[in-house]
Amino acid sequence: MIINEALRLYQPAAATIRETTKEIVIGKVRVPANTTLLLNMFDVHHNAEYWGPDVYEFKPERFAQGIVNACSTSAAFIPFSIGPRNCVGQNFALLEARIILALMLQRFRFSLSQGYKHLPINVMIQPAHGMQIIFEKLWISEFCFCSCLRDFLLEIIIASFILMRVWVHVCFSSFPLR
Repeated sequence: MIINEALRLYQPAAATIRETTKEIVIGKVRVPANTTLLLNMFDVHHNAEYWGPDVYEFKPERFAQGIVNACSTSAAFIPFSIGPRNCVGQNFALLEARIILALMLQRFRFSLSQGYKHLPINVMIQPAHGMQIIFEKLWISEFCFCSCLRDFLLEIIIASFILMRVWVHVCFSSFPLR
C-alpha cells in the first residue's frame, strides 16, 4: 500500500509517448495513423475525478482493497505505463523497493518533517524541496543476520537501486516510440 501510494504521487516518469500504427478513435476524437501521442501519467495520478477530493494527500489506505479498487478505474494507476509496452523493469523495481523498505523498517523509525509539502517537479518526478524525513536508529536491529552480512546485503541493494535509476533513464532513451 505504501509503495503504491508513493508511486502514485511520485511515479518514475511524468509521461510516456506512443505512436499510432493505424487510425484510432479515442472518445469522440479520430486520431490518424503515425500520430505521436503523449500520455501524461502525472495528470492521471493527480486527477480528482479518478482519485477523489483528497488526490494530493498521501493515503496508502487507498490501496487496502488492491489496485483495482483504489480509484474509479483501474487504468488510472499507471506508474510504469500500461499494456504490452510497459516498463520492463517494473517487477524488479517493485521487488527492490519492498526489500529496501523492509530493511529500513528493521533499522529505523522515520516520519515526515512537519515542514514537508507535497510538490513534485521535473520529468523524473521527485519532491521539489527534497524528502524531509527524520530517521531514528532502532537499537533492536540485530534480527536475522549477523551485522556484517546484513550490511553487505544492504550495500548490494542500495547499489542495485542506483543501477535501477540508471536503467530507467536507459529505457526511456533507447526504445523506439512505436
